[in-house]
Amino acid sequence: MTTLLQPHFALTTHLSPGKTPTAADVLLTFRVERTGALAGPGPRLPLALGVVIDRSASMSGKPLQQAIAAAETLVNQFDGRDEVSVVVFDDAVETVVDPMPADRHDVIRKLLRSIRPGGATNLHGGWAEGCGHVRDHAAGDGRVIRRVLLLTDGQANVGTTDPKALAMEAAAWAKRDISTTTLGFGRDFDEDLLLKIAEAPGGNFYYIETPDDACQVFQIEGETLTSVAAQRLVLTLKPAAGSSVVVKEIVNRYPTWEVGGYLDVSAGDVYAAEDKLIGVAIEVPPQSRGRKSLPLLEVTYSYDLVTADGRTEPATGMFTVAVPVSKDAPVRDVDVVRQAARLRVAAAKEDAVRHYDALKTKDAEAVMRAAADGLRQQ
Repeated sequence: MTTLLQPHFALTTHLSPGKTPTAADVLLTFRVERTGALAGPGPRLPLALGVVIDRSASMSGKPLQQAIAAAETLVNQFDGRDEVSVVVFDDAVETVVDPMPADRHDVIRKLLRSIRPGGATNLHGGWAEGCGHVRDHAAGDGRVIRRVLLLTDGQANVGTTDPKALAMEAAAWAKRDISTTTLGFGRDFDEDLLLKIAEAPGGNFYYIETPDDACQVFQIEGETLTSVAAQRLVLTLKPAAGSSVVVKEIVNRYPTWEVGGYLDVSAGDVYAAEDKLIGVAIEVPPQSRGRKSLPLLEVTYSYDLVTADGRTEPATGMFTVAVPVSKDAPVRDVDVVRQAARLRVAAAKEDAVRHYDALKTKDAEAVMRAAADGLRQQ
């Protein structure tokens, strides 16, 4: 079986000759494709997983029971290649499951079911201990995915509680390739704090409206973690030969930096279970008549491909984004517009939260209003 990372691209509209620039979104899609007689589930990296559960008094009853059930659902998806630990916290922190192979399901299940509710909420202490267990996992010569899942329904009121300080700590853990997915239960958790922790590369944030939702979210997270097919995807965007296209922004808000006049984009991991979609907002200068196709962008990319023996090897590729030029009035591709709109809504939410954190509520409202107006126009 051969695994390939196959790029595709689409544009929200074709071009037509005119006197004014054309604004458009380019959607770059990276898809895992496998070929051969054994095509199907592919190789994956081992996982070092830390589960951190809030057992403060407010979690007693069904919330804690469902959190434990969700943790069991998650662990059941892994095997002996993976290592799992479980930490619980109230005002104190306790490691319930010391790091052990994830296929010891009966032992882990018994220890999980021994968890009982407690008192206050030392969120930082529990999270830090979970990160420490994941950090200490010995990967040998291979690479390992290090992830912490943090579940809470309340406000951090013991130890470090400042969201900015916790965001800095999350960034420091991310430099060690340790990311955190946060799950907020109910209505009283500190959304700002959980968002800050999950902002570091690789992390996710979920809102769990009811305790019953936890199992579904853990199932999704487990499927994602076991389908990493490529890591550290980095793109370099530059105008194609003869093109004077201008890249206005990366819609997804992926980290970017300029090198030699070109734009580099760090897009993170690519999963076999879902496409990696990157939105690029561009402006194309007016076009003269007589052209049938216009090259816009040259895209080079590099990544670490997960191999059959559970290791990684570097790979690279290149392609050119070109668009048809038609004498007819521009026609927008509805499916591509819809996908680009989803990316823009997610980006607008991130920008609004950032403004709100800075106590710039009017700016936050303006961002969401502008996003809504843009969707109406489309």
